[in-house]
Amino acid sequence: MTDNQNKPLFPPEEGETVQNNEEAFIPPWMLLGLSGVGFIVALIVALTQPTFGIIGYGGIAFGVLALIAWVLLAPSQAKGVLTGRTLRFGGTSLLVTILVIGALGALYVLARNQNVRIDLTESDAYSLSAESLQAMANYANDPTTPPVQILGFYSASQAGAQDRDSSLLDDYAVNSGGKLSYQFIDPERNPQQTALYGITRPGQIAVVAVNPDGTLDSENAVLVNNAIQGDLTNAVLRAAAQGQFIAYFITTRDGVGGQMTVLKDALTNRFDWTVVDASLAELSSPNYQYPLNDPNFDGQVIILPGGSAALTDQELGILQDYLANGGDLILYAGSNLNPDQTSLATSENLNAYIEETWGMRITPGVILDVTQAYQTPLLPVSTNLNTSAYITTAGVTRGQGALIFETPNSITLTTAPPNVVVTTLSSSTESAYEIADLGRIINAQSATDLAQTDDDTVGTFVFGAQAENAATGSRVVVFTSPSIGTDPYAVMNADNFPVAFNSVVWATDFNNFVSAITIPQQQRLQDVPLFASEQDLRNINFLTIIVLPVGILGIGAYVWWSNRKRGQAKA
Repeated sequence: MTDNQNKPLFPPEEGETVQNNEEAFIPPWMLLGLSGVGFIVALIVALTQPTFGIIGYGGIAFGVLALIAWVLLAPSQAKGVLTGRTLRFGGTSLLVTILVIGALGALYVLARNQNVRIDLTESDAYSLSAESLQAMANYANDPTTPPVQILGFYSASQAGAQDRDSSLLDDYAVNSGGKLSYQFIDPERNPQQTALYGITRPGQIAVVAVNPDGTLDSENAVLVNNAIQGDLTNAVLRAAAQGQFIAYFITTRDGVGGQMTVLKDALTNRFDWTVVDASLAELSSPNYQYPLNDPNFDGQVIILPGGSAALTDQELGILQDYLANGGDLILYAGSNLNPDQTSLATSENLNAYIEETWGMRITPGVILDVTQAYQTPLLPVSTNLNTSAYITTAGVTRGQGALIFETPNSITLTTAPPNVVVTTLSSSTESAYEIADLGRIINAQSATDLAQTDDDTVGTFVFGAQAENAATGSRVVVFTSPSIGTDPYAVMNADNFPVAFNSVVWATDFNNFVSAITIPQQQRLQDVPLFASEQDLRNINFLTIIVLPVGILGIGAYVWWSNRKRGQAKA
C-alpha cells in the first residue's frame, strides 16, 4: 500500500522538485490548521463576548504567527496557493463576488439618498398604518393641539434598534405636518433626563407635549416601553390631549362593571383618565375624593353597567342633579332574565325620568333574531349602525360595522323636550322579534321554545341611542345590553369595544381635545416584538455564523474523507 502520511498538502507545480527525504519538526499542514484555530477563536470572542479582549487579540496574534511559520517552513505550498489552480479558477469567482457586493452597495446608497422605502412587514413595523395615518392627519389639522416631541432613550449598544426605529419615527414626523419631532438620548450619558422622565431601562420612549414657550411638559409625559406603532400613536394623542377627565363606573347589584377592564385600561393607561368604581351614594359624600360636577375636571361621565335592582329614590335624585348640572351618562341596560324579572334600566322610576327628560323608554322584553345572530337568536347582531354619528363611525369600517347584543331589551323613542335631540345609533333587522313573556325564555328547554309565535312583536327594534340637551350640555348614551362594554365581546371580531370607547369620548366631548381621536389599536399576538439581550444576540450570531456553517462543513469533510478511504481501499 502507498504511504500517504508524508504526502504534501498541495501538489507540486510543474518543474518543482520535491524532496521526500526532508521532514520538518512540525508538519506545515499542522501550522496552517493552528492558524485557522487562532482566527476562529478570535471570531468566537467577537461574536459572543461584550468586548473584544485579550483572548480575541491573542487568537489573532497566534493565527498570524502560525500562518507566517507555515509560509517559512513550506514556501512551495504558499507559492502554490498564490499561483496555483486555486487562485486561477477561484479568482474569477472572487472578482464576481466583489462586483456583486459593490453593485448592491451602490443600489443601497442610491435608494437611501432618494429616500426610497418599502415596508414589507405584515404589521407595518417601519411605516404608519392606515389608522395611524388618519390619526396623524387629524392631529396635524387640529390647531388646538400642541406640538409633540418623542424622546427615545437608546443606549450605545442599541444602535441597530435606533436605526430601525428611525424609519417609523420619520414617518410620524412627515405625516404630522411638522408638529411632531423626535430625538435619541443616551440614558447612560444623560442620567438627569433619564430620571426626569422615569426611564427605567434602555429602549423606552417618552412622548411629551411642547409648551408655548418651547419647553417640554415633562410632568405629563407619556411613557412607552417599546416602539410599537399602536402604543406610539395613542401616546401622541394622549400627550396632545390637554385636560383632566374622569369616568365613574357605578357599582350596582349584579352589575358587570368588573367585566369592563379592557375599557378601563384604555382610558387609564392610554389616555391618562381617572377611573373609579363607586356607588352613587359614595359620589354624593362631601368627603369623597372625586366629587360629581368637580370643576377641576374637564369632563366627567357616569357609567351604569347593568344591574338587576332599581335605583333608590336617593340614588335617582343624585343622578338627576348630576345630569341637570351638565353631567354625562352612559347606561348599559342589564337583562331582566332573573327570578324577579327586574333590572335597573327597566325599573319604573328610572324609565319615567329618562322618558320625560330624554325622550327614551327601555322595554323589558328580550329581542331575538334568527336571521342575523351570533351562535344563538339570543345574541342578535346589529349591522344597522348610524353612519353619521361619531359613536358608530370612529374606528368602525363604514358599511361593515357589527355589534353583538346579549339578550337585549329595546328602546322606544318618545317625544323629547324641545331642547333635547335624540339620535338612533343601532337597530335590529326587520326579522327580529320581541318575547315579552320572560318566563318563556327563563324556562326554555330547547331552541323550539324560543321560536317566534303569533304573540311576539316582529319588526325593527332600537338597540342604541344618544341624546343631547342643548341647554345644559348634558349627554346621555343608552345601549340595551352590557355586552357592548364587557371584556368577552371586546376581543371578538366585532365593533363592541370601539363603540364603547367612542361612547365615552362623545359623552365627555373628549374628541374636541384631539380631533377625531382614534380608538386604541389592538395589538395582534403576531405583532408583539421579541426582545433579546446583547448576550442573547451574540449567542445567536455564534450559532448561525459559526456552529451551523462549520458543522455543515464538518459533515462535508467527513463524507469526503469516508469516500476517499473507500477509494484507497479499492485501489
